[in-house]
Amino acid sequence: MATLGLSNFDSSFFSVLVEGIPGGTPASKYLTDKVISFEVTEAIGKMITGTIQFEEDYEFKTSESIKRFAQIEIQWGYKNKEQIQKDAYTKIKNSSELFTSSQLVRVGKGYVNNPSWNCGSDGKMVYNCSFMCYDNIWKQVDNKWFSADTKKSVVVKTLIDMGIISVEFVKFDQEKDIVSGNTSIRRDSISMFRFLHNLALEWQCLFRIDFDNKLKQPIALFCNYHDDKTIELFCNRIGSSLGSSILWEYKGGRRNVMSYTCQFSSAEGGSGDSVVAVPQGNGQIIFRRSIAKTEEVIYYRLNAGKMQVEMQQQGSIAAQTQLLSRWMKEKSFDELFKQGYFTKINSNTAPQGVGLTANIEAIGNPLCTAPARAKFGLGFPYPFSRMKSGAVFYQTSVTHKIDKSGYKMSVMCADAYTVSGGIGVA
Repeated sequence: MATLGLSNFDSSFFSVLVEGIPGGTPASKYLTDKVISFEVTEAIGKMITGTIQFEEDYEFKTSESIKRFAQIEIQWGYKNKEQIQKDAYTKIKNSSELFTSSQLVRVGKGYVNNPSWNCGSDGKMVYNCSFMCYDNIWKQVDNKWFSADTKKSVVVKTLIDMGIISVEFVKFDQEKDIVSGNTSIRRDSISMFRFLHNLALEWQCLFRIDFDNKLKQPIALFCNYHDDKTIELFCNRIGSSLGSSILWEYKGGRRNVMSYTCQFSSAEGGSGDSVVAVPQGNGQIIFRRSIAKTEEVIYYRLNAGKMQVEMQQQGSIAAQTQLLSRWMKEKSFDELFKQGYFTKINSNTAPQGVGLTANIEAIGNPLCTAPARAKFGLGFPYPFSRMKSGAVFYQTSVTHKIDKSGYKMSVMCADAYTVSGGIGVA
C-alpha cells in the first residue's frame, strides 16, 4: 500500500496507508504532493473520525484513487524526541501528566466514509477524504435478546461480536446484575456501537473504542466515572504512556493553551436542571432527572397506564384533546410527579461537578485523548483552577489537526457531572 503523509518544521507528521495504491507509483507521489491537511477527532461515546484534504484537479482525480470504503491505516504525532524533554517540565508540576519516553505516535484503522468536495470562487477543488476508524464498522449481526446474562456479559459479548478481543477495561459497579425475565435486553442489528452507547448512558458509564498503540488493534473502555485507575490504564494503552491527565496553562510556566472559552452550562430554563429520555436496551424508555443544586440524579418511569385510563374516561375527542393539551403545557416536572404520571425508580448522587465546560485551542499533543483527565493551572478562572476537592474534569473531545503550519488541537473539557448526562446534556 502507498503511504501518504505530511511532515512539518515542528516535527509533527501524519501518514496514511491506503489500500490499492502501490508505493512509489506516480499515483502515490501525486497524492502525497496534493495533501493539504489532516484532521482526526476522538470523543467519548463516538467513533474516531477524521478528514484528509487533497487539492484536486481535473486530470488526475484524487477521488478515483481513494474511493469510498477504501481501507486505510493512519498514524500521527511527533518525530523529534526533543518534544519529550519539553513535556518533562509539565511532568514536574503535574505528577499525573500523561508522558512517554518513546516517540510520540498514535495509530488508527478504518475506512473512507462520506467523502465530499469543496469548490471555491478561486477555481480550486478540494477533496475531503472523510474516514471512520474502526475495522469492522460495516459488520452486521442479527437481532439478539440477552435473557440469561449479566450486564457485563452483555457488553463483552457485543464487543466480541464487533471484533474487539481486548475487553479488560470493561469494569463497572452494576456488572454482576442479572439480565433475565422482565430485565431482558434486546440488541438490534442496526448499530452495535449505538447499542453500547445507550447502555453506557443508562448505567452511568464512560464508553470509548480506540486503538492499542503497539498492537494496532481496537480496544474498548466501559467503566464508571469514578474508576480513575481503569480510565488511566486505558489512556496509557492507547498512547504507550504513563500518567492520567493533561495540565493546561494559559499564562506562565509552560503555556500550552493558545486560547480558550469556558462557561457554566445550564438547561434551557436557566435553572441548571434537566430531564432526559433514556432508551433502555429492552425497548422501554426511562427518564433521567438531573438537579444542579444538589447534584442528584433521579430515574423515573412514565406511568402510561394511568394516562391511558384518564384519556379513556374523557367523554369526547374534544375533552381528550383538552387533557392532552394540559399535559403538554405543564411546566413543572414536580407537578406531573405529584399527579402520579411518573414513578420514581431510584436515586443516586451524580458524579462531582456543577456544569463547567471549557473549549481549548492548544499546541498539538498526540497523548491528549478522551477521556483523559484535564487539570487547569495559571490563566484559568477560579472555578477551574481551584475547584473544590473531588471535582473531576474530563477531556470529552479532542480534534488533532496537522497542516503546513504545524500541529494544533481543539479540546472540549467538562466536569464529570456534565459528562455523565447532567446539566444541559440531552
